[in-house]
Amino acid sequence: MERSNVSSRHQFILKHLTCLPKKILSIHGSDNITQFVLHDLCSKHCFDIPKAAYFVDNPDFNCFKGIAGYSSDDCYPDDDCWKNPASFSKFMEHCLFNRSVKSIENHSPCLSNEQDTELINNLSKQLSFNHPHHFKWTMKHDNHGFLIYEKPEGADFEEEFIESFSILGLCPLF
Repeated sequence: MERSNVSSRHQFILKHLTCLPKKILSIHGSDNITQFVLHDLCSKHCFDIPKAAYFVDNPDFNCFKGIAGYSSDDCYPDDDCWKNPASFSKFMEHCLFNRSVKSIENHSPCLSNEQDTELINNLSKQLSFNHPHHFKWTMKHDNHGFLIYEKPEGADFEEEFIESFSILGLCPLF
């Protein structure tokens, strides 16, 4: 793709995404890296997604677990969550939506052959999503990442960028 064909918004997002691995490495010992990554990708400085919930389905242990949640209503007040990891981590402990997502633990939908639409409907009601979309991907150890999100209204949101969220699968789970 020629640089002249790429919009300035796309260039900004691509630059933002290329810096993400270095940011992840800067807090490698943290037990909530997924919260940083989800918050960063959803923030107004990246994809401007108003609400997202990240889950992992582990069929080997028959477990579907909420890992991290982001809501623009509970957005970290500083523009850069990576600058002060301790402050951000403390902030996220008190975010109602993040706590609600992390409290979800069910049986693996893969093992029960539950359809994605049924799963999305159930989780959307439980987490008050209005117009949910989802993205599902295969992770290491035959696990599956599952993201439910709301598209931003009127924002310059390119659906092909949603695959960037699969980077969450590289973050350690605690």
